[in-house]
Amino acid sequence: MENASWTNQVVAAIGHVADMAFQQRTWLGPGPEMSSFVETYCTLYDDNAFLAQPEWEQTGLNNAVRQEMIILDHLFKAYHEPGSHAQILADPKWQEVVQQAQQVLQTIGEGATKARQEENS
Repeated sequence: MENASWTNQVVAAIGHVADMAFQQRTWLGPGPEMSSFVETYCTLYDDNAFLAQPEWEQTGLNNAVRQEMIILDHLFKAYHEPGSHAQILADPKWQEVVQQAQQVLQTIGEGATKARQEENS
């Protein structure tokens, strides 16, 4: 898979993990979109081979992002579903996973801002 494509797909998948409103709407809701905890997991791991990019330096993501992604990986893989989607969304352990996904996205944003500043210098 092309590095830019892999990066965009992984960032989008992490975005779904980081977005409780998306989860409430698609896991529980009457909206036109439908998803599930399992689909969220599979999108991150099966569809994107999360963290498996052999040429990491070519992804455009820095080592700080990779470290945050490793933490997310550990939290997500250690998470045990308590039952229904509503129970998952209310679970403090799931909220830790969501917060770490948000941290990954924030670190990606900080890296992009730093890269733009270096280009403009």
